[in-house]
Amino acid sequence: MAFTKIISTLGPASYTTDLMKDLIRSGVDIFRINMSHGSYPDALLYLSNIREASLELEKHIPVFMDLRGPKIRIGVIEGDEVELFEGEEILITTEKVQGSAKKISTDYSHIAKQVEIGDTILLDDGKIVIKVIASGKSDVQCKIISGGMLRSRKGLMLPGKEILLPALSKKDIEDVKFGIENGIDGFMLSFVQKQENISELHDIMQSFGKILPVISKIESAKGIENLEAITKISDGILVARGDLGVELPVWELPPMQEYIINIAQKDKKPVIVATEMLESMINNNRPTRAEISDVATAVTEGADAVMLSGETAIGKYPVQAVNIMDRTLEQAEKLMKKPTRTIDPQSDHLLSDSVSFSAVELSRNLNAKAIVLYSESGFTARTVAHFAPSVPIYVFTSNIHTARICSIYRGTETFLLEKKPENFDSFLAEITTTLLTKELAKTGDIIVAANVTGRNSNSSQANSVKVFIC
Repeated sequence: MAFTKIISTLGPASYTTDLMKDLIRSGVDIFRINMSHGSYPDALLYLSNIREASLELEKHIPVFMDLRGPKIRIGVIEGDEVELFEGEEILITTEKVQGSAKKISTDYSHIAKQVEIGDTILLDDGKIVIKVIASGKSDVQCKIISGGMLRSRKGLMLPGKEILLPALSKKDIEDVKFGIENGIDGFMLSFVQKQENISELHDIMQSFGKILPVISKIESAKGIENLEAITKISDGILVARGDLGVELPVWELPPMQEYIINIAQKDKKPVIVATEMLESMINNNRPTRAEISDVATAVTEGADAVMLSGETAIGKYPVQAVNIMDRTLEQAEKLMKKPTRTIDPQSDHLLSDSVSFSAVELSRNLNAKAIVLYSESGFTARTVAHFAPSVPIYVFTSNIHTARICSIYRGTETFLLEKKPENFDSFLAEITTTLLTKELAKTGDIIVAANVTGRNSNSSQANSVKVFIC
């Protein structure tokens, strides 16, 4: 299996327990439930089947719920669709009207205040391009630059503009409550524009009794502008290339992807690359050569995970897509040079960073079989994984939620202990038997063990590294 993690989106093509087991065996590490589609009964079925499949395979697979976020949409169109022609004019209004070739409505009340003459508006993920020629109190007159068929409820984008909506809609808040009540492991938040969006989600989770990890989806110019602040308050970053590739000139997407990865790495946060990774496999049993190269590029740039969307949610070949993805990741990882991730001397966790880095360097120099560690919150696993060791990281914990969450970090495999070890030495004695029994190591293998507390000074909980032979 590859060290780079695979996220699989669930849907009609992948909802049964047997299919989920096949996906996990093929390389899936994390499952995603997209709340823009499906229903609560669907989500409950997915969760139940994931837990059953995970239990049977003795894997700790996390499930993230993807919240829709503040997406602007047009209203209903008469007959459900209409063709827009280049050169014609069309009015966008905040009034609720039946849409036509001359007039459509939007649910975004601020549109007329935010746009200026000459601004570009994108419809249906950029397939249709219109330009503002006049605006009033609640209406915007536009000229169609690039036409096409427009259907009801399609998305509307204002490139470069901050969307003046709450980070979470009423439906999103209901989804958060549902997710927490039913044991979801974390959330992905769409269209994150600033760090306050994450704070808002934290407050809502707190009101429902639990704060879970949040992965911020970066898919707008505003999100890029505030990326460093967003990264600091997030538990992970996702490069959402769909809407981002619409809002930005498409040729700017490759350097922007690398920039986002670099910023996430700087803050030691896992970063995911998503959208159209193996898109052609929705209908075909083999991907294009360009898609394979795209996946490999994400790996060599430093992505911790890649995500499959329609390929596993509605595709004809979900298991095959994961299998090909995993093999591609394995080959791409061979192309990675020695990681240039270094220790930041200004880090708030300088001691733990130094110990983690030393463990990784030792594992390379000694040709160790693995790195082992105990992690109560997931901090230790995230820190060691950040330095990208070339051997597996076996994470032991007594917390089932931590066991699942640590599965999102590069190169990790998690194991559950009945109780927290009394000390580092008793932990090593306990897990040595596990390593041999599960054939994760054999007698004579060198193992590096890291004990990282996350504190720069605490004599009662010393940070340390030990090397032992099974």
